[in-house]
Amino acid sequence: MRSVQIRGRLGGDSELKYLQSGTAVCSFSVAVNEKRGKGDEAATETHWFRCNAWAQAAERLHPKLKKGAFVSIHGKLESRSWKDKDNKPHSAVEVNCWIVDVLPPFEDQQPGAGAPNAGDEIPF
Repeated sequence: MRSVQIRGRLGGDSELKYLQSGTAVCSFSVAVNEKRGKGDEAATETHWFRCNAWAQAAERLHPKLKKGAFVSIHGKLESRSWKDKDNKPHSAVEVNCWIVDVLPPFEDQQPGAGAPNAGDEIPF
C-alpha cells in the first residue's frame, strides 16, 4: 500500500469543486519543512504535497483549511498523468486523504506539552 502521513502548513486556502457526478473535492497544498545539516551548515528544505479530500469530508473541511493552517494528513499516494491542450504530457503525485486533522498552531501549544521535563523519569 502507498500510505503516507504528513504534518505541515497549508500554502494557500483550499479550493472546493464539484465533479459532474456531484461529488465534492477539496484540494489544498501542504508544505513540510525538513532541516538538513547541523549548526551553521543547517539548511531548511521545503517539500510540497498536493492533497485532496472527498465527498462530505471535503465540504466539512473546506472552511477550516486556510493558508497557514497546521494539519496532519493520512492518506494514499496516487499518481496520475494527462495531456494538455497542446498534447504535452504531464504527471502528478497527490495524496488522497483518509484523515485530515486541523491542529492548533504552535503558538497555542504550551512549551513542552506532552513531553517529559528534564529529570522526569520515563516509565519504560
